[in-house]
Amino acid sequence: MFGFPITPAFEQEVEGKVRLVQIFERNCFELHPENARPYDVLLGRLSDELLQWRGTPWQEEPKASTTQ
Repeated sequence: MFGFPITPAFEQEVEGKVRLVQIFERNCFELHPENARPYDVLLGRLSDELLQWRGTPWQEEPKASTTQ
């Protein structure tokens, strides 16, 4: 489903904390040892990372209206 690993596991800063991560063909896995199993390995936020790389702050995009 996520493809083969394309990097070995390495440390990377994720949301202000250094995490052990490994990049696969279709997603990135992050180790969160503070979480109980099976929630200690989480998927990365690829869209957020891509937008940061492009310099597009998604937080400044217009928000959807909650009224109809």
